[in-house]
Amino acid sequence: MIRCLTAILLILAAFVPALAESVHADSAAVTGPQMPTQKERVSELAFYEASHSRPLFSWGAEAGANVDLSGNDMSTIALNLSAGLRWRWIRFFGLGAEADITVSNSNRYFPIYAIFRTNFTDKPSRVFWEVRGGLALQYHENAANTTGAFFYTGASMLLASGASFSSYMSLGYTYVQRKSILVDEETLHQPNLSNASLRIGVVF
Repeated sequence: MIRCLTAILLILAAFVPALAESVHADSAAVTGPQMPTQKERVSELAFYEASHSRPLFSWGAEAGANVDLSGNDMSTIALNLSAGLRWRWIRFFGLGAEADITVSNSNRYFPIYAIFRTNFTDKPSRVFWEVRGGLALQYHENAANTTGAFFYTGASMLLASGASFSSYMSLGYTYVQRKSILVDEETLHQPNLSNASLRIGVVF
């Protein structure tokens, strides 16, 4: 009798662990992979900010307005495109072109510039600083075309972000150098422009 019970116990000892492993495997197959915990979840902003999650090449577009602060009646609607590279704390470094169409006259100018954006850290941040510098091709009504220096600096804040894009709003200051022009055989001295600039953009 004792020998019989011992044999039964040995059989159960060998069979039960295998049965438990089989039941656990079947349960995992039915329920699927477990959801990550709260600590394992990464926000969309953090994912977008991570260097390994973003392509090196980047391009974007903006729309906005420049309000003339110098009293020259040269407030404009602005549209631009840009393309460049990004890496770590350099959010964007590249080239851009813009069309500035004046609201109250036929003058217009087209800045072509280099762009640099950074938030000075590898950590996720919704705020970054930007500077642009280049030349503005200026087209005047009833006068020869001219060129002048172009400069912009401002602060931006992210509005939304994902794995492949981010949108932002920026507020800054724009300076445009203007040169004297000849109108009806008279030299017209044009004061330089100082603008308050508001933009909404998206970067891919």
